[in-house]
Amino acid sequence: MKRKPLFIMIGLIIAVLTFLFISYVRHLDSEVTNAFEIMNEEFQKANEVHELKIDSIQTSFESTIYKYKIAELDSLTSDLDRHIESLKQELVSKIEDGTDYSKMGSSSESDAYFFSKPGYSFEGKLFVQKIENYKIGVVNLFMKEAPIIVERLNSQFNNHEGVDNWLVYNFKGFPLVAVLTNLTQIQGDIKQNKQDILLELTNIK
Repeated sequence: MKRKPLFIMIGLIIAVLTFLFISYVRHLDSEVTNAFEIMNEEFQKANEVHELKIDSIQTSFESTIYKYKIAELDSLTSDLDRHIESLKQELVSKIEDGTDYSKMGSSSESDAYFFSKPGYSFEGKLFVQKIENYKIGVVNLFMKEAPIIVERLNSQFNNHEGVDNWLVYNFKGFPLVAVLTNLTQIQGDIKQNKQDILLELTNIK
């Protein structure tokens, strides 16, 4: 009977430590979420700058031999960009405020969207196919004119395990806010690729 106060004290200590630990983890989660929010917004601003630069460069090719190649590049880039934008909208569709990053600390929504047992969901397979279509299309168009950029493009969408694992490697288990940031970065990458290809063509036209 005399041991009861000791057990109560131990229980209280455990409860306090658990509370402090959870508070600490939540604080870390909040800091990480805030960091991804800032990154995502900065990527979005950079993407807008890319679009303005691309528009100003692209008009100079309207009467050149590269006109039709650039039209195909524009189609490939726009198709992937629009698909990624639709992914982002769908991923936040269940959140009341799609700009409330504090509600995006879990990976459950994005994992369920892209993956299913034993592999990818329909949406995940479609996304990988869109990436592949873009990559193959750009490589076939500009291997001769912009080999360095084509090589960079290959590295953007591959990892050491190969393209079949690219989606797992870059998205599985990541909190939703990180997934959105990664998607925004990909949008920026493909726009940067387009801009750099146009600049390479400017040097040789």
